[in-house]
Amino acid sequence: MGRPLRPDGIPDEVTGDDDEACVRRLVSGDVRALGPLYGRYRGVVMNVLRHQVRDSELDDLCQEVFLTFAQVAERLHPGASVRSFLVGIAVKKGKKSGVMDWVRRTLIDRHVSREEPTTSPQLRVDAGRDAERLLAKLPDEWRTVVVLNVVEGWTAEEIAASLGVSPNTVFTRLYRARQRIKELTEGATP
Repeated sequence: MGRPLRPDGIPDEVTGDDDEACVRRLVSGDVRALGPLYGRYRGVVMNVLRHQVRDSELDDLCQEVFLTFAQVAERLHPGASVRSFLVGIAVKKGKKSGVMDWVRRTLIDRHVSREEPTTSPQLRVDAGRDAERLLAKLPDEWRTVVVLNVVEGWTAEEIAASLGVSPNTVFTRLYRARQRIKELTEGATP
């Protein structure tokens, strides 16, 4: 009958423990258990991220997804899919990165000509000040979720628990805040 193969055609013995064993090892503090998981799911995570971030950010963000997984592996319920959990982390990290990139692009594109270099320290400081001014124009409840999500990296569930609202309320506030920021930046004169 032969050795059992994973979906990518590599025998489990070659890559190490199965998913459940790797999660148990991670929860007990053995970060070496990330190796087999990284080998199995790197491609899936990269594909998710590829649609959300720049190519230059892919490798770093992919590694960040796996490191985050190591920190939260105990939250994985028995029988739950490691692949799905990793994809969820990748989606969240990609969105966060994408939102920050969108804010930077919006502010820089709106206030700087295409010929000017966009990497100068002064430009970053100016963009930061512009972002602060935009955030100040948002209602407190919107500004709070934006700062907690985009700046602090909290999930919608963490924000909801902290504020005593539902995750749907958090998503709604984030959406409305983003729409308002878009309106404010489109209405500004360069």
